Amino acid sequence: MLNCPHSAEACSVLRIPHPPDLDGPVSKEADHVSNHNYPYQLIRQSDNQKKGFFRYAFHKDWDDPTLYDLCINPDKIGSERAAQLIMEMARSSELKSCSIYALDALERLSQKKRIEATLIEMDLRHSGLRVEMPEKGIAHITGVLYNHMDKGRIPTVVGRIPGVERVQVNVTLVPAGYD
Repeated sequence: MLNCPHSAEACSVLRIPHPPDLDGPVSKEADHVSNHNYPYQLIRQSDNQKKGFFRYAFHKDWDDPTLYDLCINPDKIGSERAAQLIMEMARSSELKSCSIYALDALERLSQKKRIEATLIEMDLRHSGLRVEMPEKGIAHITGVLYNHMDKGRIPTVVGRIPGVERVQVNVTLVPAGYD
């Protein structure tokens, strides 16, 4: 969800549900744990907590399709096309943004998702890498890595993504025996 859950009259920002693609990231993480269902359970637990908070705070059902302006299945059309559709919708004259920063926030979110996908494709040994885009073109990556060579690869590989101007990597390196 990219916005406040108010009615379209109160806030006319583009609202899009983001269904998680569990198979790619989870299958890679499942190789590192003995219970292969555990990563799925963690994601479902996190989603249930978010849904509960949403219901408590806003008195709305997270899964109510009337809350969303656009529903996309990235598994069908691919993440790049999904990002393009979102950007096209965000730029359309039919939608008005809640603030002058809404389009910038969407562009940074799209860039963040591209970086996260790239990190997954790099097949790093990590624990909870987190990507933030505080400004357009600047990526902050934090978390725990188990291989010092991976730390050196991240800025090079992520820096090749179009639109990424600077990559700041602030990760903790933990020897492999401590994981």
